Amino acid sequence: MTTIAKAVTNFFNIITLQLFFREGNNMKISNQLKKARKNKKLTQEYVASQINVSRKTISSWENGRGQPNSSYLKQLNSIYDTNLQLHYTQNKHENNKHFHLFYYINLLLFILSLINLFTGMFMGIAALQLIFVSFFFIYYRINLFIELKSERKYMYAFFCVIIILFIITMNNLEYIYIFSNILKDIPFAIGAVIHSLIITSSFFIITNYRNGK
Repeated sequence: MTTIAKAVTNFFNIITLQLFFREGNNMKISNQLKKARKNKKLTQEYVASQINVSRKTISSWENGRGQPNSSYLKQLNSIYDTNLQLHYTQNKHENNKHFHLFYYINLLLFILSLINLFTGMFMGIAALQLIFVSFFFIYYRINLFIELKSERKYMYAFFCVIIILFIITMNNLEYIYIFSNILKDIPFAIGAVIHSLIITSSFFIITNYRNGK
């Protein structure tokens, strides 16, 4: 038990340190973005209109509350005539060392979730997957909405998968519960949507980040 406790403690210490240094890198890129825009004497509204995002998004990137993905950064570099890089490209080796571990944990949870979906085994796996997927998006600062918005084909595929999983989940629930009252059935539908969203988000990670973040 002592060994396990030490391993867990070390794991969270690594994550804490990574997030601490990443925050510093995130502030660095935010300052560079703000400086590059001001050097070009451009407004946040103008830049936002050029890359199809809101002014608040540009503001959040420049204040360190978020950061653009590689696609948006490429467009910003084109507008600013710069060659700015994100922290994960500056520290790629260090970042990927943990990324591949998290990627395969997510892959394992995804497989177990599918088994649960079709067989009913591994009850509670959805809750574990929700925690892990949320951690993954927060740790690597992935904004799912922005990622989907930048690639329409991913958005359509994402919602198609959600619909398919929702139908399968509701079909499975119908074998266990008899749906007869709409008001009583609403919680099941909400749960099915959340479950489908979790699995689809996990699938999104598998298909879009198999080569690293």
